[in-house]
Amino acid sequence: MPGHTAADETSLSQLYRHAGIPAIDEAPEAEGVTILRTTKRQQYCFPFSFQENFVQNIIRLLTAADDRQILYIIHVWKNHTLDVPSYDLREALLSLHPENRNARMLLVGETNFHIRTIEETMPKKKEGQ
Repeated sequence: MPGHTAADETSLSQLYRHAGIPAIDEAPEAEGVTILRTTKRQQYCFPFSFQENFVQNIIRLLTAADDRQILYIIHVWKNHTLDVPSYDLREALLSLHPENRNARMLLVGETNFHIRTIEETMPKKKEGQ
């Protein structure tokens, strides 16, 4: 698995500050927003309000655009806190493209930012599964 670089942290921090916070502030009805940046240099913003088809809508849009490989993900709640995207979304992104296991997410620890990949945040499969 490739290591996390200073460029990753800069890109993710900028995505949070310049896209995530403005996006959630512009969508007062949303509970949060998920932003994806792809290898094709596209950026997608998905506000959500716990709608049933949130994950399916994201996968449908990425498939229709033939833009399936994700570089960066941020998931911002209404109060501007960062979080891991839902298990269902991470699992769907893994199914969409094998390299999405290395998509980097910006998370916040007690004192600073942390970068984790989708793979690092998924439960480990037991031997024989």
